[in-house]
Amino acid sequence: MTNKSVTTTAFIFSLMCVPSMALAGFSGGSSSGGATDTIESFRDECGLDNSRGGLSGLIDMGVSGAKCDDRRFVLRGSIVSQIRRNDYVFKDDSGTVTVEITKGDFGGRDITPDNVIKIFGEADYDDGELILEVSRLEVVK
Repeated sequence: MTNKSVTTTAFIFSLMCVPSMALAGFSGGSSSGGATDTIESFRDECGLDNSRGGLSGLIDMGVSGAKCDDRRFVLRGSIVSQIRRNDYVFKDDSGTVTVEITKGDFGGRDITPDNVIKIFGEADYDDGELILEVSRLEVVK
């Protein structure tokens, strides 16, 4: 084989490998919302005190709230009530929490307390408040 054909063959081989490298990714577990959380497990991970109403609403969380800033979550349960324009009480088997859901996140769907949904989002700690901001909502049943 000549030098030119070896170089050409190596170049073609490297191009064939690029798409498979682009598809590679992490396939293990995730602590950033890959699995479904419970409200209780979220509180525990963040070190929030349930006896003081931790994570019951948009409240001052101090150092514990800062610990969960930018933490992703996935919760499965139902919306039981609307308390303000974008603030809703969300309930799962372990408790209730206030979440922020914008109108666009509903995707034009009417959701009732009878619907089981999954909410995906991120905790945002800002000015002493920990807010669970929902970025996506899926109807389970």
